[in-house]
Amino acid sequence: MKILNNYLRGTIGGGLLGVFYYFLNYRFSTVLPTCFDWLMSGDRASHFLGWLYFLSADWSFPIGRMGGFVAFTDSIPWFAVIFKILAPIWNQPIQYSGLWLLCCFFLQGYMGALLATRFSERLPIQLLFAAFFILNPQLLWRSGHIALNGQFLLLAAIYLYVSGWESATDIRKSDGGVHTVKWTLLCAFSAGVHPYLAMMVLLICAASYVHIWLLSKRNNKFRVALHGFFPLAACLLVLYIFGYFSVGSIGEAGFGKYSANLDTLLNSQRRSLFFQGWPVHRGQYEGFGYLGAGLFLLVCIAAGASLIRPGKFVLARFRSHLPMILVVGGMFVYSLATPVYWHRYRLLRLDWLYQNLQFITSTFRASGRFVWPLVYCLTLAVLVCVLRRLGSRWGVVCLILAVAIQFADLSPLRKGRDRRSATIEWNTLKDDIWHDVGQCYNSLVLVPPFVAGRQCWPSDYRLNYYVPFAFLAATHGMDCNSGYMPRMPQDAVTRACESLFLQLSEGVVDSQAVYIVDEQYLGIFSWWTRGRLIHRRVDGYHLFTSSPVGERGP
Repeated sequence: MKILNNYLRGTIGGGLLGVFYYFLNYRFSTVLPTCFDWLMSGDRASHFLGWLYFLSADWSFPIGRMGGFVAFTDSIPWFAVIFKILAPIWNQPIQYSGLWLLCCFFLQGYMGALLATRFSERLPIQLLFAAFFILNPQLLWRSGHIALNGQFLLLAAIYLYVSGWESATDIRKSDGGVHTVKWTLLCAFSAGVHPYLAMMVLLICAASYVHIWLLSKRNNKFRVALHGFFPLAACLLVLYIFGYFSVGSIGEAGFGKYSANLDTLLNSQRRSLFFQGWPVHRGQYEGFGYLGAGLFLLVCIAAGASLIRPGKFVLARFRSHLPMILVVGGMFVYSLATPVYWHRYRLLRLDWLYQNLQFITSTFRASGRFVWPLVYCLTLAVLVCVLRRLGSRWGVVCLILAVAIQFADLSPLRKGRDRRSATIEWNTLKDDIWHDVGQCYNSLVLVPPFVAGRQCWPSDYRLNYYVPFAFLAATHGMDCNSGYMPRMPQDAVTRACESLFLQLSEGVVDSQAVYIVDEQYLGIFSWWTRGRLIHRRVDGYHLFTSSPVGERGP
């Protein structure tokens, strides 16, 4: 009973540490469903608007169809489905991004403490493990790409791997079945959060079952392989349900640009109080894998203790975890992509390694993210090593000191609190006429379009120019020809632009559409439409409609 109490107190305490750290970095208002102004910029805006389009769309199968699929806007499909069901409670636009982030921080601490229970029953040690995983720099670093804050999924995968050490003997018993059920649920849930996280979890799952297979008796190996099939099947099924296989191609260029640098574990990229870091190539922010000054201290302590008091460890334990080492090492190599850089110096090219893997490299083009499993595995290994070399008493002292240093080291990252959760002045559509536009017309057309972050024709559009118009369209059930849809093939963007150009140049206009025309295209647009549309300037925008707004029936 005492062990169970420590277990619960440790995991819940770790989760509450995560909640405390969340509110240290985000405002309380971010968790309120009706507060979404802080989301209306950059990637967050595309995630939120994707959810709003899904909210206004009819249910379909595969789930999430709304022109594209909600899964491709990184809107966390599981949460999107739950909140679409609950949305009538509020009867107004709502967001769940803040609640998701809060859950991520809670579960980061919870899973960190849960991992600690595999190595110690002491409550202080469990809380210190949780604190270290909460203070992982990558957690705050991904604040702009909210779905990727679900890094507790990697900790859960590592926990199941650690828990699977004894499953080789239990695979024929109920425990083996429970272990498989846990892996199946984890892989299925990960697939409905983000495909990058799902792939990392699935690879760690594969390492776990290979590890169990190697330790199993000969007559048990087929059963182990059969158990390992279920997590893969569950992951693929969820990906299918949310529409990942319902588009022609999800590949996109960029492999090699969004990679990790070879110095990633040491390079703070100016996000550290003690280490300024080194410059890296543009796009390598995706491969940010800085460990933190507190962990550097623990590495030094563990290395010194190992020299003074060498243990029995080494080769046998290395061999027993060879599948996991190869999987995590392989993900690290993939994160480096090609060419491989040290600081800004190009060391070598690995084109030969990836030339026949274009489907993988185009699908998972931001390869730098695959450094995260290595970061978390190294963090766990160092914490366990310090604990075992120094014992509980001195181990706790060193962990407390390291946590304090880690917290101080990340102060530059925490300074972005206002940027992460401040209210953004995004809605430039102030006039009441816009409500009438939403009531009277079926579609909203920007001229020129702003599609998938690309401008069809030269214009002075800002990155977030489309946001107020997309919000208007999403909340009034209108179609909109502009928005940021990730994974939209370039040829589809080109076709959309050329189709609009051809229609307008032939004088074809849609009476059910409202046109918003950029200043420099006013002359040519008026000539194309030959005065058949009514021009009005509203809130600084040039508005063209087939009839006076407000005089048209709904």
